[in-house]
Amino acid sequence: MGQEGAPTTSEAGHSDFFSEQNSLAEGLAYNILKQREGQSGTDGKSRAELFALKLERERSSMLSAEDIKQACDIVQEEATLADENGVEYIDYEGLTRVQDRCHDLWGSELDRCFRASTFLKLRGLGGSVPAGSLTEYIKRYVDMRKLHLDLSTYDREGCGIVALKGLEEYLGHCQLFERQGMDKKRIQQANQVAVQKFAFHHVLRNEQMRVVDLLTSTVMEELQEVRRAMESATDRRRVADSGSWFSRQVIETVLDSFFDLSGPTGGDRVTLQMLLEFEGTKFSELFVRRLFEEHVSSSRAGEEGVSSSGDKGRTEGTMGLMDFTRFVVAWRDRSSKAAVRYFFSIFDAQNHGYLDYVDVRTFFKEIHELWKGSGQDSQDEPGMCENVVNEIFAMVNPASPGRITKDDLFKCGKAVTVIGILSDMWEFYRHEHGEGEAGLEGEGFVEL
Repeated sequence: MGQEGAPTTSEAGHSDFFSEQNSLAEGLAYNILKQREGQSGTDGKSRAELFALKLERERSSMLSAEDIKQACDIVQEEATLADENGVEYIDYEGLTRVQDRCHDLWGSELDRCFRASTFLKLRGLGGSVPAGSLTEYIKRYVDMRKLHLDLSTYDREGCGIVALKGLEEYLGHCQLFERQGMDKKRIQQANQVAVQKFAFHHVLRNEQMRVVDLLTSTVMEELQEVRRAMESATDRRRVADSGSWFSRQVIETVLDSFFDLSGPTGGDRVTLQMLLEFEGTKFSELFVRRLFEEHVSSSRAGEEGVSSSGDKGRTEGTMGLMDFTRFVVAWRDRSSKAAVRYFFSIFDAQNHGYLDYVDVRTFFKEIHELWKGSGQDSQDEPGMCENVVNEIFAMVNPASPGRITKDDLFKCGKAVTVIGILSDMWEFYRHEHGEGEAGLEGEGFVEL
């Protein structure tokens, strides 16, 4: 069969699968909620007990690796079409035959994979679905089902919510860092640091996250990629060089950087001055002061004891390990919506909801002063400050001229550069020396 312009297996397998991930996750969550209705009080069991029993039943019906292979073989057997490149396709009639055969073997476990809506989303230009795309979809669907059940184990009340502490327990169950050879004494702290990336991007309130959000999270996908890589010695070596947040090397760098900063007399706390003197960066004092005001002092001043986020004995004006970790996550992920929100509040000192020329110039002026005192080439270039401020507004191109909103900064695709220029002299140096946007994120601060 000629399939001119039909997508390749890999193209359809990725783009179409991820376009439906949200509906899959929401469907899974909806089914859970519907089955919970009327459960309270049944046979004198609590809601939590009933939910635990339900999870156990669902887990027992999950397909094994052999089952998944058999399902994929069935797809290949029913794929009766092929293009000139040898890529096999399956039409809708073939899809229904696959559904019938799978239903005979495993009941309704895979029915969602064979809906008409799934066929329409996966089909190529020739009107049929690449067999490889469908098999990939089935594998990912089963993986998502398993992940949903794994995360729901830590949903204490069966409400579709996982607390940060529960996610720490999930990482512990995965033995993520043990399998990467981390010193056992650091494992607990490493798990606390690692889950902060989830907290930064997905926490709603009270350090709680929706399971459905975690299922479709790029952070969760990053974690699962590392877990899969740990299955082979070759891929395990690649994890060390990947720069993934969930690699042992990155987490140990965060821990080592924090304790190097706080020093032997710092009491495991980082002060404003310590951060200003951190090797490899040249943050402006204004930026660091606003960082502490917005994300350390203003919301956490004077708290004592152990907080739910893991910072102990907070002292006003000092940064604990979890505060430091959130800053590192924000810096690494400057292009993300959560990071833009994090840094925008620092720059918007007047709480206008936008940054005008005065705001941008105020922050860059301090970077410019550091620049002039650093002995760099062209440090005394006339009009540099005004030129850079104008360049920033040109890069962002705000919807309302002269007013940069959070939405403008996120959508412009230059958040990494803009945030760096207004925060760190060395980020400005790199911008001036022509290092592109792709080369900026994840480098510099803490050298991650």
